Amino acid sequence: MTGLADVYSISDGAGLLVRNRLPMPRPGRLRNLMAITDVQPLAGSTIEACLNVNGVDSSVCVEYTAANWPNAVGSTGHVDVAVGDLISVHYSESSGIASLAFVRAGFEIGEIPSP
Repeated sequence: MTGLADVYSISDGAGLLVRNRLPMPRPGRLRNLMAITDVQPLAGSTIEACLNVNGVDSSVCVEYTAANWPNAVGSTGHVDVAVGDLISVHYSESSGIASLAFVRAGFEIGEIPSP
């Protein structure tokens, strides 16, 4: 993959999907979602972050658990987007996470390879 240039970060508490939407300025391939939180999840609980396109979660997701603390976790796969698509990072939490936890997420935007 070539042409990786723009990096967007969205940082907020869990579930604020509508407020965090970003319109895509160009077509591209989103990949390498990374997430890290400011508090350690309790054993057995998780924070999940997924790239969301036009209100639908994609398969590009990461799960952050107590075992990951304090390192970031990364995703595999990618999702292609078009100009004007609304992208965001959608967070969800299992029990045991402080409701005021902040999760920072970043991802790469690259060119879509020619067929």
